[in-house]
Amino acid sequence: MSLQILIVEDDVVNRCFLTELLGGQGHQCHPIGSVNEARRLLAEGRFDLCLADVQLPDGRGDSLRDCVGPQRLLLMSGDPPPVGATDWLQKPIDLAQLARWLPLPGSLVSGNGRGVKPDGQAILLDDAAAARALGAGLPSLPGLRRLLASELERELPRLAEALTAGQTAPLAAGLHRLQAACALCGASDLQRRGGELLGALQNPDLRHVLWCRYAEAAQQLVPALRA
Repeated sequence: MSLQILIVEDDVVNRCFLTELLGGQGHQCHPIGSVNEARRLLAEGRFDLCLADVQLPDGRGDSLRDCVGPQRLLLMSGDPPPVGATDWLQKPIDLAQLARWLPLPGSLVSGNGRGVKPDGQAILLDDAAAARALGAGLPSLPGLRRLLASELERELPRLAEALTAGQTAPLAAGLHRLQAACALCGASDLQRRGGELLGALQNPDLRHVLWCRYAEAAQQLVPALRA
């Protein structure tokens, strides 16, 4: 089941990450960055769900309850949820959290095979995907890709240590940051693998297998990012 989801988040990295994460599951996402724009869109169109950051430049996300009703608004924050809150997503957000509210398919891989060529050869860098994420920011793409290469080289050993120690929270936080960077750089294949890994963090055996695949793909990607 595909949902129409309004994403209200002023942080462009988080906004791109959520759009790519949910879009990869077949949902139609509409990312924006302000309460006022959200009110306008909610008045004009019908959305199945609204994800809103608690603190926004022009107001609070929870003020949108009067537009969508409590059953269709999920709030996002880096802070722990208030006592008794049931509509709260604590950042970093992953599919495991969202699965409580969204009808996600059993497979964490996009059903349209996005990011994989018909012959099965992975597309390491997708300029079209980067263009959609960056909009008019394409001149900065080479620099962003070099930054992602450095970030991968720095973060992979740390994430491997967290995995070995069974520390899923820092592993999820690190993957969340890398997923957002992958979205901006058009690293569709690594982003897909990261989504699979995030969805399997509570399964020790599966997360180890998926981590090995993710780390191998990341190491192969680094030279392409620097090219």
